[in-house]
Amino acid sequence: MKLTLFVCLVALAAAAPDRDAQTLTDERSDQGDGNFRYEFETSNGIYTQKTGTPGSEGQSNYQGSFR
Repeated sequence: MKLTLFVCLVALAAAAPDRDAQTLTDERSDQGDGNFRYEFETSNGIYTQKTGTPGSEGQSNYQGSFR
């Protein structure tokens, strides 16, 4: 039981947000017709980008990456 509690506390500490992180890139584009693009990067290594286009029957098609 003690080991489980310890592992949970370590995981919680590792997941704590980095309050000193700075936004390096924040680019967004929304054309209003279902087409969009965004890119976001922070100084602590978070990076994501996604592009979306309208799909059939009100769905959206997404393509992107994150790290």
